[in-house]
Amino acid sequence: MYTQLAAEWAARGATVPCLPDPLWQRLTSIEHLERETETTLRQLHLAGIAQPTEGPLGTDQPWTLT
Repeated sequence: MYTQLAAEWAARGATVPCLPDPLWQRLTSIEHLERETETTLRQLHLAGIAQPTEGPLGTDQPWTLT
């Protein structure tokens, strides 16, 4: 009965206990992260959001490691 139920879940695209979840694997892949980052940066660029030119706390000094 479990085998039939698991096959039905898999056919619907649902997560099946004890089997890898293809959607989760895709969402956690480095390729997905890269695509999402590129898309977000492109949207910010098209929206006209400029890169900050000032240093921390509104000063003109660049960030430095101490």
